[in-house]
Amino acid sequence: MFTFSARLKQSLLLLPVLMTLLTACDPASLPLPAPVTPTPNPYNFRISLSVYPNDPEADFLNKVSAAKTRAYMKMYMLTDFRMVDALAKAKKSGADVRAIVEQDIPFAGDVAKAAYDKLTAAGIPTKYAGPAFKLSHEKSYVIDNEAIVDTANMTFSAYTRNREFAITTANKDQVDEIAASFLADWNRTAFTPTVTALVWSPENARVKLSALVKRATKTLDVYAEIAQDKEMQALLVDRAQNGVAVRFLISPNSSTATDTDAAGLDQLQRGGVKVRYLTSPYVHAKVFVVDGALAYVGSHNFSRSSLELNRELGIIFSDQTAIVRLWTTYEADWAKGKDR
Repeated sequence: MFTFSARLKQSLLLLPVLMTLLTACDPASLPLPAPVTPTPNPYNFRISLSVYPNDPEADFLNKVSAAKTRAYMKMYMLTDFRMVDALAKAKKSGADVRAIVEQDIPFAGDVAKAAYDKLTAAGIPTKYAGPAFKLSHEKSYVIDNEAIVDTANMTFSAYTRNREFAITTANKDQVDEIAASFLADWNRTAFTPTVTALVWSPENARVKLSALVKRATKTLDVYAEIAQDKEMQALLVDRAQNGVAVRFLISPNSSTATDTDAAGLDQLQRGGVKVRYLTSPYVHAKVFVVDGALAYVGSHNFSRSSLELNRELGIIFSDQTAIVRLWTTYEADWAKGKDR
C-alpha cells in the first residue's frame, strides 16, 4: 500500500512524460501547414461579346474610325469597303494604321486584289499575308489599347446574314500578344505565343482546343461552319459516349454540289452527338461552350488546315456575362434548327 510520499514521488517521476504529451497535443506547438496558394484561372478576365447580326455593325466601324494611336487589321476576306473608309479616318487622325490581307482566297476570284488595291489607294499601308501559312484566315483588330477577336470576315453578309461573334478585350497581355503577332506577320518574322487564353494556329490550336473539349463533363455546345477534321470530331464523340450532352449546330452545305461535311456529320451522329442544321442566320461562327462555364470564340474551322497550317486566332474565356449571352443565343438558334 502506497503512502502519500510514495504517491507524490511517483507523480513527480511521471510529470515529464505528461508534459511531453500535453505539449504534443497543443496546436500552438505543431508546425503550421504550408499555405495553399489558389491556382489562378487564366480564363477569368473581363471581355465584351458582340453578336451578329443582332448588334449594330456601326458601333464596330465607329470604334475603328476613332482610333487615335493604332489600328491594325488582319483579315482573310475584305469586300465591305466601309472598313477601308474607317481605317482611312483613323489614319487621317494620326493613328498608325496597317492591314494584312490574304492573297489566295479559294473560289473568290479577284476579291483579294480588289481589297489590296482599295486599301493602298486610300493610303493605308497594306501587305499580303506571308508564305509561312497555307492561308491567313485570322480576323482580328488592334484598336488603340483594345483588341477584337472576330469570327467574321469583313463582308456585308457577315454582319447582316451570318451568325457571327466578336470578343473585345482590353487585357494588356492579350492585346500586346495580338499586336506582337500582327507585327511579326507584317515583318515576316518568328512569333512565339505565351498567353494561355489565346489560341493560335499553327502554333498551339489543336492542343488547346482538344484540351478544352476534354474538359466537358456535362454539356458541350458547338457552332461550326464545316465538319472535316476526324480527330476533333472523334473528341466530340468521346465526350458524348462519356455522358456529356454534345450538340453541333451547322448550316447546310450549299457551296458545292457535293456535301463535303456529310462524312464528318455522320461520324458525329453515329457517336451520339446531336446535329442540327440552321438555315438562317448562316452559321459562320466557330464556338465551343463547355459546361456553361468556359467558352471559345475564334476563326478556327474543323479542318486540319485551320488547326495546323493556317494563321488563325481564337480566345478562351470564363466571363459569365458573355457566356450567358453566348449560350442564350445558341439556345435560340438550336430551337430554330432542324434535326439532320
